[in-house]
Amino acid sequence: MNNFERIGNKLYALAAGKKSSRAHQSLSKATLVELFFDLVLVFCIRTIGGVLTDVEGSNIDWYTYYTFCFTFVLLIQIWFNSTVFMNRLGVGGLPDIVFLFTTMFLLIVMTQAISTSWEHYAIYNICWVLITVNMAVHWLIRYRHMAHPTEQMKRDTRMVMVALGIQAILVLASHALPKNPAQIVCLVALLSGFSFWNVGGKDELNEENREHLTERCALLMVIMFGETLINFGAKVGTDLDLFRPIMHFLIIAGMFLIYINEIANLFDTDSLHGGRLYMAISAWLTFCVANLSVGYELATDGFSLMGLGGNAFFCLCIAVYLLSFLLFLPFNKYKHPSKKWIVARIIASLLVFMQTSTVVSAAQSFLTETGFLGVTAETAEIVMMRVMMIVAVIAVYAVVVIDRIALRRAKAKAALEASEECEMAESALTEE
Repeated sequence: MNNFERIGNKLYALAAGKKSSRAHQSLSKATLVELFFDLVLVFCIRTIGGVLTDVEGSNIDWYTYYTFCFTFVLLIQIWFNSTVFMNRLGVGGLPDIVFLFTTMFLLIVMTQAISTSWEHYAIYNICWVLITVNMAVHWLIRYRHMAHPTEQMKRDTRMVMVALGIQAILVLASHALPKNPAQIVCLVALLSGFSFWNVGGKDELNEENREHLTERCALLMVIMFGETLINFGAKVGTDLDLFRPIMHFLIIAGMFLIYINEIANLFDTDSLHGGRLYMAISAWLTFCVANLSVGYELATDGFSLMGLGGNAFFCLCIAVYLLSFLLFLPFNKYKHPSKKWIVARIIASLLVFMQTSTVVSAAQSFLTETGFLGVTAETAEIVMMRVMMIVAVIAVYAVVVIDRIALRRAKAKAALEASEECEMAESALTEE
């Protein structure tokens, strides 16, 4: 039977109302459709970043940044829901692909309608509601075609229908209210969507589901890093001043190496349990990387965020990103991580974070006021920017090097402990 016949049989079974012989399908690897979905999602994240620079003046207020964060959280929530769906039910065929492509199209339209004045709020909210309804219908169809759904699956289905239903109703109800109360209702709707995170209850993920979930989260991070590098390349000016793009490229590449080392060498899939905490950490890291793009654009375009300069915001995001890897400690293969592993991140984060404080402004003021080596105000700013970038690069790659050293020692220690346990077991058998 070829692939076309299999798809045809699945469509026929769906149309005829036949039940699937399996309670649910699981995925051991992320599919190409999921890869495409993540590409579209990252494009949407890149799109909503434009709202930050579409302002009057050079300072971005808190509400503009809130608008960006609100839509980012909504996008991540939709990604989470679709990931949970595919992790528990799989991608069964053409009907699933149609539902996913519908969500992708609505995401693109919704993110194009974002603005701080919300003149296109109707389009934004309608797309949000349609995405919610589309996901609910998709889940319900797959559930109705299960031959023997488990009790947990029945509870999950009721929870999904209630969560998505409440969210859709709240978003629709916001249209009957003035602007400010409507935004509060939409915020409540967004928060209500997190009840989807209880899907699966206390169920442990099987091996296939763990592999799929790990790969899906890694895909999102890899694509997000790629988009960030592309954004840096698009900002390279015609003056051929390559210092800034080279430094930023080295920083992003180093941060990517830190992430890859964590996932490939330290992460233990057996510690995932339900997988929700790991997905939340991955979403947070995605937010940190997305803010790197924001900080870079603010720095190159001369914007500040609530009084914080673009370079300072960029460095702050690096520091937060490095510290965020401490959240992975419960998932590490080696239960007693090297102190150097922890200290390296803390020191590197402090070095980078210091550049957002008065240290940089004090040094810049000293260069300007004393006229040291004939430095002008403009030259002092350029010098301090370059010093900041160099320190950030050194801090990031110090973490990369120390990570590799700590990993090698942790592996050697684990191998030694395993060898000692084997020797003790053999000696115990000999004594018996």
